[in-house]
Amino acid sequence: MKKIICFLLGGLFLFTFSCNRKNKEEEKAAEAIVLTQNSVTAFARQIENSVINGISSFYNDAFDKKYIKQAISDNSIVYSSLDLDLGKELFNNCFQEGEKAVKIIEKGGDFKFVRYYYIEKEHHIVFRTYDDFIVNFYDYIVDTADAKIKIKDGFIYNLSNTFINDVRSSMLYSIMQHTNPDRNHSEIKKVIQLMENHRYSEALKILEKEQKSLKIYPMYWQLYLSNLYKCNSGIFIKTLDQLQKEGLDERYILLHKLFFLSNTGNISETENIINRLIPFSGDDPIYLLFYGKANYNAKNYQDALICYESAEEVMPLLWDLWYGKLECYDKLNDRTGFHKTLEKGENAYKMSKDELLQLTNQYFPKMIK
Repeated sequence: MKKIICFLLGGLFLFTFSCNRKNKEEEKAAEAIVLTQNSVTAFARQIENSVINGISSFYNDAFDKKYIKQAISDNSIVYSSLDLDLGKELFNNCFQEGEKAVKIIEKGGDFKFVRYYYIEKEHHIVFRTYDDFIVNFYDYIVDTADAKIKIKDGFIYNLSNTFINDVRSSMLYSIMQHTNPDRNHSEIKKVIQLMENHRYSEALKILEKEQKSLKIYPMYWQLYLSNLYKCNSGIFIKTLDQLQKEGLDERYILLHKLFFLSNTGNISETENIINRLIPFSGDDPIYLLFYGKANYNAKNYQDALICYESAEEVMPLLWDLWYGKLECYDKLNDRTGFHKTLEKGENAYKMSKDELLQLTNQYFPKMIK
């Protein structure tokens, strides 16, 4: 009996010692993660480098899913779905940011870590995506969780929405589509179908009529501005100013002004908007591309070319940057500059000489040798 008691006590001691050691090791590991500018910046660089190398998993797994799941559980419909297969699938689909970023690069776009800052006791990292003259910024807030640095929330410029609210509303929209489609969902679907058929005026009427019930979905403002631009671009800037007064975030407003003004060749206002965006996003070289586009659309081809050349020195030769330079050389009748730039397409985009010749024949016939 004494032997049995000694054996049990010895086992209990070893178990207790093992647990204490494990707890101390976990505490030590947690203590080792100190949020500083260096550690947070290193984390952001890991995300950037993994995406550039075609690896999506690190960015996908960079979010504090426990924290976010708890935050979105304030919605009863979302909360009740989280233990179901559908809810689990929808929730996990909201964290495929790495997949999206890798695909953007594969299509000739760009992904970049552009800024770190610390404000109100929170560490922020800002990423930028670029895809076919559409730029978006993700201003993330990071903290520690499970002895790792994790993203817990953020602000998505192009949606005027926080990351958590985007997860919540995206799940809610999808759940309702699967389980109980209501009038709001059918109206959104109708708008998208009308846009696909270039019936923008009809789509805009629905969006204006149903604004109160539909604007709970982040996609609403994207749909609204897209159709407004197609139907009545003359009031686009005025409408953006009014939306800001009604509560839409300034960063969202500035970003859409940048798209509009650079596309219409308004050089001075494009510069003004860029200068107002920089304090938020950081001095991103992507702005040289938009300023170059504004100059090109204003027929200032030499100035546009200078912008593009300056951008090429500090960022990858994106397709739009490469093609923009070709357009400038074509307008300036600079055959030497054109063909030197054209040849860069062989290495940058793995284009054959025949493909480059075909592109020249189709879009720049006067530059054929």
